[in-house]
Amino acid sequence: RILLLGCLAAVLLGLVKSGSKTNFVVGVVGLGIFFGLYSIYLVMRKQRPLSVILGVVAAPVLIQVCLVTLQSLNPRAYKLLSVQLSGGEAHSIVSRQRLWSMSIDLGLTHPFIGVGAGQPVGDIAPHSHNLFIDYFRTLGVPGVALVAVIVLLVAGYLVTAVLSTLFGNDRSEDATEANVMVLGSSVSVWNYLAANQMSDSFGPSTAPFFWLPLALLMAYRGMQRSLQAGSDGHAKLYATTAPQLFER
Repeated sequence: RILLLGCLAAVLLGLVKSGSKTNFVVGVVGLGIFFGLYSIYLVMRKQRPLSVILGVVAAPVLIQVCLVTLQSLNPRAYKLLSVQLSGGEAHSIVSRQRLWSMSIDLGLTHPFIGVGAGQPVGDIAPHSHNLFIDYFRTLGVPGVALVAVIVLLVAGYLVTAVLSTLFGNDRSEDATEANVMVLGSSVSVWNYLAANQMSDSFGPSTAPFFWLPLALLMAYRGMQRSLQAGSDGHAKLYATTAPQLFER
């Protein structure tokens, strides 16, 4: 647990020092979603009620600590975030909106083939800072349709995995480990998809942070389903092939 807490602290420190408001907000929100899901998981199995109560009490304190840490280590990002949360228009948001507008215009100019994969937005930015807009700009309607299908399939898989985990009845130690990893990797994949609506547009420098959590999710989902089948007296190894992805 000490090692895991150290890893968590290192990840949060990296988010703070990166200067990215998007990554910081999505990271903190994702952490809150994970602990919320884990609390529901414990409540559904009537386990550790004291931990759930302490988590609810500690959540506002942890959010305040994160903001104070951001203000101390990265004042610029804290100032921009404060302006945006107070209803103002931060310069980066205005620039992002202009970039989106230009990217959409380029996509409309070449609606069927786009301007080409990997092409920058003029001399302004290497990508459109939005997953769907960038694929529309670079690959046209076929590109945005394809990435929309991929996102919908992944989102459906996440929802199926989370719901089956929350409402399962397995209580063994191995099952608990697999269930927690399913919840954590699901939130990680969601974080990446959410961040890419304002950030890297699924670029090669960050794509591993999508594929690795997704691979972990599929691996632990297969382990989870094998344990569930074994508890029913029908031990079976699930390979998590395409037709099995959405089975509960």
